[in-house]
Amino acid sequence: MSHSETFLTVGLQNPDKVSPSDLVKLYIDWKANYFSIERFADDYGITSSQAAVSINAGSAMHDAHTAWLKAFTTHFEANNNNENGN
Repeated sequence: MSHSETFLTVGLQNPDKVSPSDLVKLYIDWKANYFSIERFADDYGITSSQAAVSINAGSAMHDAHTAWLKAFTTHFEANNNNENGN
């Protein structure tokens, strides 16, 4: 298996340099390209426990962003409807 673009751009060897956006990218990479945490961990050069923590954090951040976007969009649409008399 060739490495994903995320693998080539997000390194986990320096965790203090990993951003929340990087964790979301890792989560999406895991969902799209891996069948096991063990393989993900091997490719990224980390332990399975570190992989699980990273994937879970990325998932939580992805879910939080999705919830924010839904709330923001709903609020925006409600305001537009009120302004347009709908």
